[in-house]
Amino acid sequence: METEKCKAYFHYVCENIEWPVRLSGSTVELGTVHISFLIGCWDPSKSLPLVKNPSNQKEFISPEVALPKRKIDFKFLKYVGDKIVWEPSSFGDNYSAYLSNHKLVHITVNEGKSMAILRADTKFNKRPEIPAQRWKCTTDLSELRKFTEKIVSTGEEELIVASFELPLIVEKKNEHWITELSDKPFYPSLYKFIAEKYKNVKWVGYINIPDTATEKDKEEIEKLLNQHKCVPVYLEKKLSAEFRNYCEEVLYPFIYNFLSPSDNLEQIASGYWKIYKTVNNAFASTIIKLCNSNPIIWLNDIHLLMCPFMIVRKNVNANIGLFLHSAFPSREIYKVFPYREEILRSMLCCNIIGFHVYHYAHNFLLSCQCIAGSNYQIQ
Repeated sequence: METEKCKAYFHYVCENIEWPVRLSGSTVELGTVHISFLIGCWDPSKSLPLVKNPSNQKEFISPEVALPKRKIDFKFLKYVGDKIVWEPSSFGDNYSAYLSNHKLVHITVNEGKSMAILRADTKFNKRPEIPAQRWKCTTDLSELRKFTEKIVSTGEEELIVASFELPLIVEKKNEHWITELSDKPFYPSLYKFIAEKYKNVKWVGYINIPDTATEKDKEEIEKLLNQHKCVPVYLEKKLSAEFRNYCEEVLYPFIYNFLSPSDNLEQIASGYWKIYKTVNNAFASTIIKLCNSNPIIWLNDIHLLMCPFMIVRKNVNANIGLFLHSAFPSREIYKVFPYREEILRSMLCCNIIGFHVYHYAHNFLLSCQCIAGSNYQIQ
C-alpha cells in the first residue's frame, strides 16, 4: 500500500543572496532513514535547488515536494564556488518537522535563526472590525511618557496592575489567614517597588485558596490583602488548573514559535478557549469595579490578552497598557491559531503595548496588517 503524501514548499529567507541555495534531508520513521526521500538524503549532489521568490528577493523557495506523512529532517546548503557550506541551525544538527494530518504545508526558515510551519489548508475567518484610533506604533518613548506622566511625576493618581497570580500568597494558620510574599520570580520584586512608590495603587490577581472557603473567610482575606494594596480574583481550583494548562501547553509554545503541522490547535484550543475567556472576564469585572475615576490599567503577559477588549466594552475611555513578558510569534505561525482575530482585536484596544525587543513588536504589527487588515506607521 502506498504511503499517503503531504505536499510541501520549503522557504529559506536570508540577507545574502549571492550564492544559490539547495535543500537536502531525509524522512524518519521508527529510527529508520528512508533513502528514497526526494531531497537527497544528505547527498549534496542530489539536493533540491531553490529559486528566488519574485515577490521577495530575500527569499528562496522550493518547487512543490510530495513527502510521506511522517517526520522529516532537513537542512539547507550553498555552493560557494567549489565549496559546500551547510547552513547552521539553531535547533540542533538539523531542522525537523512532522507532516501528519495535512495536505499542504509551507516550511519557512529565517537564515538559521527561526523556523515557522504554516498549514496551507487552514481556513481563515472574516477580518474583524478593529476599534478605530486606539493603536499607534512609535519607536521613541513620547507616547509611553504621555501615558505614564501623571503617576511617574506624583504617584498620586490611580493605578491598577493585574497579573494572573498575586505577588502574595495567603494561607490559614491557627484559624487565621496570613499573607507573605510569593517565592516566584519577578512579580514580588515589581510589587515591592510599586507599593512603595505609588500611594493609590491596587494589584489584582488570582489567589489560591480552597474551594471550601466561606464568605467569612473571603471577607477576612480581602481585608488582609487590602492592607497590602492587593485585590483577589477568586477562581475554582479546577478552573484555574485548566486555565494554567491552556496557557502552558498551548499559548506559551505557540507564542514562542514552537508549532508543527501535527498540532491540531482547533481541537486543542476549542475546549479551553471558553475557560480562557471566562478567567479574563473575571479579571475584567474585578478591575472595572475598582475604577472610581479613570485610572491607568496595566496588564501583564499572555494570561490576560482578552482583558483589554472586555474592559473597553464596559468603559470605552479606559487607559490600558499591556506588557508581554514573552515573545510574539511570526506572522506565519500566528495565522494558524484559531482565535487569532479575537486576540488581535483585544490587544488593539490598548493605548500602548510593550514588547521585550523590536523583533516581537514587528511580528505583532505584521500580524495586524496581514490578519486584521490594520495599517501601521513607525515613527
